[in-house]
Amino acid sequence: MYLGKRRTQALGTYPEVSLQDARKAHMDSRALLLQGKDPSAIKRPAKEQARTTSTNTFEAMAGEWFSKKIQDKSESYRVRTPRILQQDLYPYLGSRTINEITTQELLAVLRRIEDRTVDIAHRAKQTMGQVYKYAIAVGMAERDISADLTGALKVRNKKHHAAITEPIELSRLLVAIYAYRGTPTVSSALKLSALLFQRRGEIRHME
Repeated sequence: MYLGKRRTQALGTYPEVSLQDARKAHMDSRALLLQGKDPSAIKRPAKEQARTTSTNTFEAMAGEWFSKKIQDKSESYRVRTPRILQQDLYPYLGSRTINEITTQELLAVLRRIEDRTVDIAHRAKQTMGQVYKYAIAVGMAERDISADLTGALKVRNKKHHAAITEPIELSRLLVAIYAYRGTPTVSSALKLSALLFQRRGEIRHME
């Protein structure tokens, strides 16, 4: 009884909670009642804290972010990003609460990736930044720690694709484009590429 009202408190189910543990929990609750405190009210914040912690891990936030932001991404992005998360980030940071991860911890993980490939290290850093931005937006993080690591990684080697600079070569390309006998969609995309000078992704997503 608490304040004249009968209260029922769940202590757990057997065999997950042993008889000895249930008796101890019962005695603890009785001791709180003798002090004029409501055992249920004291237990509730602890449950809420545990629930918040379980949904605020880096892995939980990254999974939530990815499921909401994946719709407009390319096929290569949909394959590459989960691989980076599962192979390079989750094993070291996945179980950590997102606000507990420090800049130095993240840098150590990125350095480990960098030893294997600089490009993936940069992609992993970008992914971390996207997850943190999402976590900040939904009130689960205070700031993006990946932003503190600007310039900390080795510079990526950029690959420049060959460009046609001679009029004769350009005419040959245009003839080949208009002679293409593939699907209408691809044929239209090729012709638009020559007219608009847009990236492949922009052409693919045109409406």
